[in-house]
Amino acid sequence: MVLSPVPAGSARFESRTSNVDLPVHVVSPQENAATGLQRTFTAGARHAYRVRLTVRSEVEGQRPVKIGARTYVEPFARSAEAQLEWTAVRTVVSVNGGAAAIEETLSGFSGIQMTALPKTAPEAASEARDDDSRKLREALESSLRAWLDAAPRTLTYQEDARGGIIGLAPAAGLSFDETAPPLAALWLLRALRPAATIPPRALRTGDRWQEPRRIDFSNWTNEAALETGEWLDGPRTAEPSVRLHITQQLTGNVLPEATPNAPGKAPARAAELAEARFHAESLATLSLADARVMAATRSATRETSWLVSAPGLEENARFRGRLTLQVHIEEVR
Repeated sequence: MVLSPVPAGSARFESRTSNVDLPVHVVSPQENAATGLQRTFTAGARHAYRVRLTVRSEVEGQRPVKIGARTYVEPFARSAEAQLEWTAVRTVVSVNGGAAAIEETLSGFSGIQMTALPKTAPEAASEARDDDSRKLREALESSLRAWLDAAPRTLTYQEDARGGIIGLAPAAGLSFDETAPPLAALWLLRALRPAATIPPRALRTGDRWQEPRRIDFSNWTNEAALETGEWLDGPRTAEPSVRLHITQQLTGNVLPEATPNAPGKAPARAAELAEARFHAESLATLSLADARVMAATRSATRETSWLVSAPGLEENARFRGRLTLQVHIEEVR
């Protein structure tokens, strides 16, 4: 997911998978320091990557427990984690004006690996009293299984000189049980690709920047968005490289009707606006020769916190849902 800056006076930003409005032209590696790093493509070039995806779903909160004539609050926590790996091979089919037609084939899938997460004694005891944890694990595995069974094994799209991607089918990504907008799914669609969006900035290691973004989601209010970036020295390898570190932060309040329900409970209206947060981070190693991705580690967390009125309690019960995605990409030769 790319956060696009908005001209002064505009009321929204675009969340998309490309920066097609950026100029597209090719520069030599010697010009990078002055004009910024850009992708160069060679028709027929082929690069293979191993991709690992880790997904963690967490819910924690409070629920009323009646003991005798009194009602007490009992905290609970539920979590599930799964991992999946595959090989992605990218081939440059053709080059036109500095942009390229890309074919990406997916193969060598591992089985879905459900991870046993460490739990404290109170957490383990709480989980033993109901089957919400099992439901959480089943829901997570079902999402991964649905994508694994139905996702296309060959993807085609266009990539420009800044790493912007257009024409990528939504079926290439996973979907989750998110309230609108599906920020995690949109982010993951782009994050799984062995490509990086390159900012139009001079390449000087150690340079840092911070830019506000504007967002306009129909069911959010009090929105704020910020993107930061930094050029870092690349690892010492045979091929010269540089690292690009990008962080995105979105916050706001979600309208009550869009707030999730407590796990295993009947629908309940939130007592007030929920607090929403989306944090994404990417550290990509880029070749100085052609700006292709050599390695990347990416993560994103979508978190929603809300209050729900509970019968018998003087105060509202607190809940928090969190979805965390981690992507690791490594070029293989």
